[in-house]
Amino acid sequence: MFGRRKKVPDRLQQVVRATHERTLKEQQRIQNRRRAKRDTTYAQCSLTSDHGYTISGIIIDLSDTGARVRFRHHYRLNRFVTVKAGRLRLKRRAEVVWQFGSDAGLKFV
Repeated sequence: MFGRRKKVPDRLQQVVRATHERTLKEQQRIQNRRRAKRDTTYAQCSLTSDHGYTISGIIIDLSDTGARVRFRHHYRLNRFVTVKAGRLRLKRRAEVVWQFGSDAGLKFV
């Protein structure tokens, strides 16, 4: 329990190192896949569904091809929404590409 620390087996260190390197390569691959430069921003917005339901949120990242939006609560969005952000003079139709927790990724259509 107390005393000298046991040495971690070499094989375990190799596995941990290889996993970390794969994770870094995967992150680089995802960043290279992006089609447009993203600008970090913080602007209030509203998303309106086809049924007229409106949700308020914050645009965190914005590019020519899409946006990342954060909400106060976890919402389940429809596939297509209209995004409006007055400060950014933005009013675009978008497809919800992904949702994780209170964040959503939108692709402008």
